[in-house]
Amino acid sequence: MRQSRLRLALAGLAVLYSAAVLPFDVASGEESASATVVVNPHTVVMELLDANVQEGTTARLQTTVGNLGTETLVNVIVTLEVQSAQVGSQGGFSQTIRRIRPNREAQLSWRLCSNTPGSYVVMVSATAAGSGGQEFRSESAALVLEVTEGGRSCSGGFRFRESA
Repeated sequence: MRQSRLRLALAGLAVLYSAAVLPFDVASGEESASATVVVNPHTVVMELLDANVQEGTTARLQTTVGNLGTETLVNVIVTLEVQSAQVGSQGGFSQTIRRIRPNREAQLSWRLCSNTPGSYVVMVSATAAGSGGQEFRSESAALVLEVTEGGRSCSGGFRFRESA
């Protein structure tokens, strides 16, 4: 979390610095322009606790959504993004966090399963509303779930998305 805060702060400073040194005066000298920078206050970090599983075996995924801002984030919708309809999720693909207070984080988890051996890209995205009405979106880094042959079948209420 500390590295995420540092990266976010550095990115914000770079944007603010570039806005401060760019010439905004229009040729007439009387007209000017200004800019407002709103830094995205939330972060999404995902950890695939079981990156290599056999078919029909559950893989655990842990997600942490943090609020680095000064305002409470509300109605945070966290969505599991899976490359293929071959990977199912127990309990669905979206979860909602009612609110995350400033400088706090919330954790969510999913259980994944596949009946088909292969390599599957998995990531998590989150959208949140700030108290001022702004909407923020963040995404985790993508990870790969490796499913090898195992002769088992997913059980326990796993939902699979429809193939496109």
